[in-house]
Amino acid sequence: MSQWNDLGIQFPRLLAKINAVGLSEEQLQGLSESMGLELSRIDELFERAHILFELSKARVFGKPDFYVDCPNCKNGFQIIEAEDEQGYVTSKCPKCEKEYITDFNGIMVSH
Repeated sequence: MSQWNDLGIQFPRLLAKINAVGLSEEQLQGLSESMGLELSRIDELFERAHILFELSKARVFGKPDFYVDCPNCKNGFQIIEAEDEQGYVTSKCPKCEKEYITDFNGIMVSH
């Protein structure tokens, strides 16, 4: 499958890039209302998309680690990819100890 057709890469990429470009307060409020979510939950989704996109890039380009900001405490930390026997990657923020678990395709299964 090409990277273009891989939804596990392209959907998080799209959200990560939208967040990087930025939305106005009005746009964020409209998104919040249309999704029925608080703004903090919208921010969390954007951060989760960033994590998934970075993990996808690391896998595609063979880079085993990268830095992310924890959605919980905003602390920057390094994720080192280490899959267990079932293909899951578990990472933990060293500051707040929040765990993030992704499957072998880079899809977050627990947050």
